[in-house]
Amino acid sequence: MSEQSRRSPVFSRRPQVQIERMTDFDIDTTHLTILPMSTIGFDTNESIFPTSDQEQNQPFNENQTIKSLSSSTVKKNIKRSFESSSTVKKNNKRSFESSSCEQIFVKRRYHKTIPTIITQKYLCISYPKDTPRCVDCRTNTASTVSTQLAGCRFQHCRTLKYLGDDKYVVEGFTTVDKAKSKDIQYLLIPNSGGQPPLSFTNANYIFIQLAKVFCLIFLHEENVRSTQNQKSIVWKQYMAGWREVCDECSTTLFNYHYMCKECGYMLCIECSNELSQINSEKRKKIKRLCIHDNTYSLSEFFPWEFLIKLHKDCRDYLSKLKMDCSIQLYPSLKNENLSVFIKSLKIKRSTDTRHVKQNWSSVDCNYDSNIEFYCDGRLPVFNEWTSENAKRFFRKVWSASCPLLVKRVHHNLSKTLWHPNSFKLHMTDHHETPLLWDCETLAPIPTNEEILKGFWEGFERLNIRLKDDEHGGRSRILKLKDWPTKKDFASVFPERLHDLMSNIPFSDYTRRSYIHNGVTYNGGVLNIVERLPSSVVKPDLGPKLYIAYSQLKSKESKKAGTTNLHIDVSDAVNVLVYVGIGGHGNDGSDKEEEVRQVEAEILDSNIDEAQLQRLRNGERPGALWHLFRSDDANKIREYISRNQRKTPGSDFIHDQTTYLEQEDLEKLRDLSNVDAYPILQFFGDAVFIPSGAPHQVKNLHSCIKIAEDFVSPENLDRCLITTNEFRSLSKTHTNHADILQAKNILFYTIRDALNSLSESNGSETTQETSILDVLN
Repeated sequence: MSEQSRRSPVFSRRPQVQIERMTDFDIDTTHLTILPMSTIGFDTNESIFPTSDQEQNQPFNENQTIKSLSSSTVKKNIKRSFESSSTVKKNNKRSFESSSCEQIFVKRRYHKTIPTIITQKYLCISYPKDTPRCVDCRTNTASTVSTQLAGCRFQHCRTLKYLGDDKYVVEGFTTVDKAKSKDIQYLLIPNSGGQPPLSFTNANYIFIQLAKVFCLIFLHEENVRSTQNQKSIVWKQYMAGWREVCDECSTTLFNYHYMCKECGYMLCIECSNELSQINSEKRKKIKRLCIHDNTYSLSEFFPWEFLIKLHKDCRDYLSKLKMDCSIQLYPSLKNENLSVFIKSLKIKRSTDTRHVKQNWSSVDCNYDSNIEFYCDGRLPVFNEWTSENAKRFFRKVWSASCPLLVKRVHHNLSKTLWHPNSFKLHMTDHHETPLLWDCETLAPIPTNEEILKGFWEGFERLNIRLKDDEHGGRSRILKLKDWPTKKDFASVFPERLHDLMSNIPFSDYTRRSYIHNGVTYNGGVLNIVERLPSSVVKPDLGPKLYIAYSQLKSKESKKAGTTNLHIDVSDAVNVLVYVGIGGHGNDGSDKEEEVRQVEAEILDSNIDEAQLQRLRNGERPGALWHLFRSDDANKIREYISRNQRKTPGSDFIHDQTTYLEQEDLEKLRDLSNVDAYPILQFFGDAVFIPSGAPHQVKNLHSCIKIAEDFVSPENLDRCLITTNEFRSLSKTHTNHADILQAKNILFYTIRDALNSLSESNGSETTQETSILDVLN
């Protein structure tokens, strides 16, 4: 682990950091005694203290007085006072004895007769050096402070006792009974994410999907709280613009966690439980920034009474719907290596999906002629997505965590915006040099403008593609992924974002919020990541571009895909917006060889007749996908483990180092009863992937794809389970950090849904009808 704290680098909006001397603190004047120490006669009408009407009407505080004392005006007044005093002394050497001294200057020194308790408002480094500092302030530098990257664990959390003469000692920590309304208003104000309130129907549907998951989280937190002295629980004021994470596993902290009172090091409940089971000798060998033992206290962000009320409202509404509101935690066995919460969540999900339909037919979609089925009836395919019947059937399929396909999304998209030349011009004009990746070696390739120019020129011309001299001069199969890498898509490609969001299928789920030409566009009502309040750092869920060469079948490309087997923590939709066929010759016009190889690859891939018919009809295929159900992930891991060795902190799927060829897929089906969804993604197709579903992709031709991640209420439990899997990955793993913060999304969504349900003014009849519609 780096010496820098793990908390500081993980937020995208920075709070305004104030580094000030301690004389700038507001002190409670009820504990101050003003003692006149001496009286000096000056022949002047000016005072060093504030004299304006506005300043005289302000209540006295030490901050104001000390700032006055240090001002240039004060220095000027003091100088003038002494000059006047010299004149007086010349005329009257006994001026101090005069009983009729009308103008006097009083020098006051303020002593605290009672030590004053204050809440630490600023960074630890703002205080004298002998004040204990947190792990963030120990590593803060002048550059981090000046760029507002400085963090502090004890800000607004620790209390100090001021002893006078710039001396402080640690008094304790804040508790929730000291919270002011302004400190928790972000919790209490519904719809604080900038989105409109939910309609009754949408709020009701979202609530039904999420209520029991929230109840599980509440029981888990309640179980932790019950083991502690409630009066000693530390309350931490939420810092807008920061994402608080566990220092051990980088998981976003929801509410209860443990904090070291010596250095502010933070542990989630799961990590605390795991460390408590390790003896002290082994703990010392673990490289951690915190070296303290028995110094941890349970801490909270939310007032517990608020969570109690939210939980009660959940149970009351479940009862109103006549739904079973019983939920329980299941203890985890030692060999399971699962927290109580995750095990209970998995049991709940397995129970809910036990009878979920996995094969579909025209009966399920009301014989809609615009809906067809691939993969022997397992994969629904939509030819349109705007009708009410299509939306209703999509919701039914998505509730079963089943992947699906939407055809011909490109018809209304701008062709020029998504053409390779358009992106090439953008890179040239903006001097952008993002990393390229070699699909076969999985290694990044440092880039410059010249290399990127060559990347685009070889997009549809096989002869001029970049060569790999270290591997026999083979043509590199290059990929540009997650672009833009560090910036929001809206700031880099505003026109493309608007074009996509205006045409993206099932926008109630997939649309994000954005501003275009001064107009604000709200996110999809069922994209519940949009319920996060504006004070919370929202995850960047895209969209992102994935641009890669064709992955032709060869010895070198065996066991390597354009995107290897992996799992996304959130739901996603991937739209193929351009397909380019690579050709030989100087102008790339000889395309027959690549077309022939692609057809052979398709015929060897167990593609069903309905998809082959699209190929015969002249549609252009771009990529071959293999998707799996989330419930099959462990079986896939078991299969891979037969040929690979697992190292600590790794995962056969999350490492993204495996591509399952056709022979592997057949063995999986025969040995483990795992059936993949082989999908040909043609130009304009949008593939929907549920959270937690393993999938891999091989480009058949050069492709430009754009992917938008979203969070649906139906699959939030899968987001939580996948996030927990990321915890066990090594700290250097690309998937280790919890960017999504699913628990926070759940909390704020439930809050908004219950608010809309309680404020609904619809008649009982209308409400009952809506409920029945949702349940059906």
